Amino acid sequence: MNSYLKADERIDQLYSKNISIIQSSNVFSFSLDAVLLAEFATVSKNKTKKVVDLCAGNGGGGVIHKRSHKCSYF
Repeated sequence: MNSYLKADERIDQLYSKNISIIQSSNVFSFSLDAVLLAEFATVSKNKTKKVVDLCAGNGGGGVIHKRSHKCSYF
């Protein structure tokens, strides 16, 4: 167990993106649906790459999408 984790936390790995996320078992955690949505959504190559993440759960999808698509999040 890592010393910086709380008793109810774990580290989840997304190896294909080299991402580690600390999640609590007491609250909603990101899952495969966030990963799939992040890969499905695209950002235009010809326009400003700005994305707004509204009501998308705990933000796991946004973290993955930003890493994949090199865009700015608000």
